[in-house]
Amino acid sequence: MKALARDLDHLGTAVADLDAGRRAFEKLGFRMTPRSQHRGAVEPGGPVQQFGQGNHCAMLKQGYLEVLGIFDRTLPTPAQQYLDRYEGLHIVGLQPGSIDDLRALARNGSALDAPRELGREVDVGPQALERRRVEFLNVKFRAAEFPEATFLYTQHLTRDLMWQPHLLEHPNAAQALQGAYVCAADAAGLARRLAGVLQVQPEPGTPGLIGFRFETSWLRIATPDAWERLFPGVAAPRTARPAGFSVRTASLQAVVDQLDRHAVPFQRCADGTLYVRPAQACGNVIHFTESH
Repeated sequence: MKALARDLDHLGTAVADLDAGRRAFEKLGFRMTPRSQHRGAVEPGGPVQQFGQGNHCAMLKQGYLEVLGIFDRTLPTPAQQYLDRYEGLHIVGLQPGSIDDLRALARNGSALDAPRELGREVDVGPQALERRRVEFLNVKFRAAEFPEATFLYTQHLTRDLMWQPHLLEHPNAAQALQGAYVCAADAAGLARRLAGVLQVQPEPGTPGLIGFRFETSWLRIATPDAWERLFPGVAAPRTARPAGFSVRTASLQAVVDQLDRHAVPFQRCADGTLYVRPAQACGNVIHFTESH
């Protein structure tokens, strides 16, 4: 099987208050991009208009974290569909190994929607003296077959505008999106469904944990029991969904210093790594590891 999923691309956390979500991630030591307001059509084929929602992103050297939220409820807010379920991680974006293979799979009756070309405006340069449009191609996994999350492939068409050098340095020394966790009672069933669309074979781990290994990152499916063994004191979500992620940093001490500076509590793991609980991370567990 030729792998279609090359790596994790980004993870999207939905928050009810975009400014509060940005502040929460900044307390954890992430440098967040300026607000980017979303635009689109409320109905397919309708006029494009401004939405009362937008995002801030923490751009890492590998991958990025998106905080998606609402700031003006007098305008349309499609993100409310996420918040009606819960505040936290909803979007699991993957890098495709081949855009041609991805298009072919989408055409051949797989569990993929048709590709959509999208874009948004971003500030350019440390002084934000101009705004330019970033463009990307999204191919979503069909929601009826993957109700656990918004899984999608993203092909970036303007990477230089997304990964600007001044955005890649963070107070917590974060370097890479290392992995994502989905908690599901039927972990084996979800892994089987994902395998066909990722074209990656799942690898069993400790009891209740199944993983997909990509080039530099991973996706792990955990049963509720396995989840609570991984992160003691954090209850498993009541429904199957993404529940946390792992970020690789150049220095765990930089993370500790940042968390202590802002009085953010954290827990140590037996291997010396650490994690922040959902109450401090917009509904997510964020696990920090150190580069070696």
